Order: sequence, then structure tokens, then C-alpha cells
Amino acid sequence: MSLAAGPLLANYANEPSHPPRLIVVDGLDECLDEASQHDILDSLFHFATTSVIPIRILVCSRKESQIVTMFNAIKMRTLLFKILLDNEISSWDDIKIYLCVEFQKIQETHIFRASLPSPWPTQEQLIQLTYRSSGQFIYAKIVVRYLTSFRHRPQQRLDAILGLRPSFKDLPFSELDALYSHLLNGTDDPSIAGDILAFLALYDIIYLADIDTLLGLESGESEVILSSLMAIVDIKMDGDLCVASLLHKSFEDFLFDSDRSKGLSKTLMGTQARHSLQIIELFSGKRFF
Repeated sequence: MSLAAGPLLANYANEPSHPPRLIVVDGLDECLDEASQHDILDSLFHFATTSVIPIRILVCSRKESQIVTMFNAIKMRTLLFKILLDNEISSWDDIKIYLCVEFQKIQETHIFRASLPSPWPTQEQLIQLTYRSSGQFIYAKIVVRYLTSFRHRPQQRLDAILGLRPSFKDLPFSELDALYSHLLNGTDDPSIAGDILAFLALYDIIYLADIDTLLGLESGESEVILSSLMAIVDIKMDGDLCVASLLHKSFEDFLFDSDRSKGLSKTLMGTQARHSLQIIELFSGKRFF
């Protein structure tokens, strides 16, 4: 913080009536060393509580378990104001507007704009893209960047994204896939984590106790595993029981597409069949696999 404190103090000395300064720390989760994450937050806390400068600090991060724990510390609570950018604060309308504007630019400037059908995209396609974004701009931005390639026809690239034609060699969601793979591989058992997430992908909202029972896990084990996946999973209490749901529709697409998730993938029909057998097994007492 000394690199920031010096210039801020000098500036404040010259303009003591200036409004509070803002320090933005973007992507705290991208600092992969947890000890360093703690040191950064500790330095920010010390600076915020000891500095004579009117200051505001904005920390942006995925909702990862160790970072949530740090912010839950008693000393942080007195200073903290949280803004959760999940399904509670929906940016779907903003994403739809963003997509409309960017599609308009493609229609006006793309080298192959003359070959675009009319209307393009259709309202159904626009709704699909907005839904798949799950309120996350990263998905919309990846879509736009993929469509603006000047070596391909935009309508064909959009069809590939929507699964209406085979994907091109440069898969559209390589950055997103790398993130999802990183999150899954960061769990103690990526295969079991994938099995748990498959339940959430297929059934939207489900009690974690039921997942424990069907997968033969110890009571509470699925909650422990999902605690390291809070960037993509929402866990809430329903009375005394935990319920979970996926935050991102795009993760479902990733999990069931072997070209994207590679060795982490689950087959859609195979997973549905396995779940059916697990339910039958549970009520009949017979083992099928």
C-alpha cells in the first residue's frame, strides 16, 4: 500500500477538501496464493482504518470460499458493504441491450454484412443468448468477440454457438472453459464435484442432503465440496436444510460438452440414466452398479 499511500497523501495535502479517493482492486481471486490474498486484504484494512485520507476501497472478486471467510472476519464487518452480482441483482436487461448494440455494429460494419439474413439475429436467438449469459457479461463479451471475426460469416458463428452447426476449430468459449476447468480441478475430487454439479445442472434447485444420499457420500460432504465452487454455485438454507443451484447456465453447457470439458465432462443421457438407477436403488435396496 506504500506505493499508493505516498501519492495520495501528497495530493491530499494540496487539496484537503477533495472528495474521497477510490482504490479499486479488481480480480482478487486471480491472485492464486491464498496467503497473498489475505495479506492484500489485511493491508487494505490497515490503510483504511489508519489513513487520514478520506478513502473508499472497491474489491472485486469471484465468490470463493477463502475470500468469503476473510470478509466475514469481525474486524471487516464494521467497514464492509457487499454488492453480490448474482441472480438477486439481475443484469439480464443490460446484457440484452449490450447484445443488441453489438449486433447492430456487426450489421453495419462486418465485411460479410451483405450475406446476413433478415432479421438477424432473430428475437428467439437474442433471448437464448441472454438466458445463457445468466446475467454475466463475460459470456456476452465472448459471444460478441467470436462473432466479429472477419474470417468467418457471423451467422455461421452464431449457429455454432447455439449448437445449430458444428463448432469451428477455434472454440468460442475457450477462456470460459479454462475458468470452469480451473475451478473444478481446484476441488479435492473433480470427478465427484462433477457428479454433484450434474444434479444442479439437471434439476435447477436440489437439497444437498439428497445428493449425499444418492451418491453415497457422508452427510454434509456435498456442501464441503461445493464450498470451493461458490463462484458458480449458490447455496442457501431452506429451514434446516441446504439447497443449491447453479449460477451460470453456461456451466451446464460446458459440463455436458466433451469437446469443451474434456476429461471432466459428463454425458447428459448417461447422467440422467444413472440418476434414475440411483433413485430405484435407494427405494428397492438393490445395487445396479
